[in-house]
Amino acid sequence: MKKEVFLPWYLFAAVGLFAVAFMFACKKPEPITYVISGRITATGSNMAVAGAEVAIQANVITGGIYNGKEEVLATTTADVSGFYRLQFNKGVAENFKLRVAKGNYLTALLAIDEDQLSRNKQLEMNAPLNGLGEVEIRIKNVQFNLDTNAQFSYGYRGEEMPCECCSRQPFTARGQVDTLLSCKVFSERFYRYRYTVVRSGFPIEVVDDSVFVRTAEKARVNIEY
Repeated sequence: MKKEVFLPWYLFAAVGLFAVAFMFACKKPEPITYVISGRITATGSNMAVAGAEVAIQANVITGGIYNGKEEVLATTTADVSGFYRLQFNKGVAENFKLRVAKGNYLTALLAIDEDQLSRNKQLEMNAPLNGLGEVEIRIKNVQFNLDTNAQFSYGYRGEEMPCECCSRQPFTARGQVDTLLSCKVFSERFYRYRYTVVRSGFPIEVVDDSVFVRTAEKARVNIEY
């Protein structure tokens, strides 16, 4: 006659709890989703920049190794009113940035404060974009036959620009002059300049003037002396 062996009930309970704990330990954690939204506008005019490309990028850490390469986590396009909304998973990454770009505008790269990211709160980030236009300056000495030693100097009087005609170094010339300066500048603002004409050693003409530059357009200045 076989003898039946009964295991204590608490042993079954312990095995069951262990099995449940094992299943939860093996289950992958759900990714945490964050939301960033805001409006893209043009610096100076505060007008909406429709169609701007907006992206979240960060340095992703793979296998515990920081490789320094930036990856795009999410992208979207601003609507006709300049509004955008981005949803992304943070994952294992750092140095989050908001990148905003559109043709005829200077690309903006804004750092995202990771302490402000929350699952229960939408982070608002508005981004102003500097528009780009062009200024063309035509300079010509139309009285060269009367004064072959006339001196001319021209200088830009606004914020620093990374180009020849908009730098702080003045353009100078003597004698016969017929030249064209052209460069990209920030738009939706006045481009301020000054030029001086010296004849026979005396400044006979000192002019301070400006021209308004619009985005994606060319403003022309004609200087004859």
